[in-house]
Amino acid sequence: MSSLHDIVPARETLDAAPRGLPIPWWAKIGAKIVLSRAMPSYRVRKALGLFLHGNLDHNVAQHHDFVKNVLAQHERVTGGKAKSLLELGPGNSLGTALFAAADGVERTWLADVGDFASDDMAFYRRLAAMAGSVLAHADFADRA
Repeated sequence: MSSLHDIVPARETLDAAPRGLPIPWWAKIGAKIVLSRAMPSYRVRKALGLFLHGNLDHNVAQHHDFVKNVLAQHERVTGGKAKSLLELGPGNSLGTALFAAADGVERTWLADVGDFASDDMAFYRRLAAMAGSVLAHADFADRA
């Protein structure tokens, strides 16, 4: 590719998420607005199985593949490796930052509207081990 104008729709897609009840989208949005006001705590909604973020904290291989594909696409388009990365809405996993760092990304910003990320440091140690030797000795004793 020689320019951004050469970008075409992706041929690879992630598996479709479970669809849930066959309710019109506008009814789901309305219900979510009402329920989010009645139960503002994400932890309560999560415990009830409502408004869940993605499952990338449970499907680590898919998350790792996704980050690798995004970085590879960046390299194809720009001709060089990404030096920084911004993820809007990382949800319940900060794995993108670990996988990007293992691939040589120098700076990563993850921005979300709330603190939804898992605080299970054992989970992040497993991610770091999967990401490679670059992160094998990272300290995941506590959150900042």
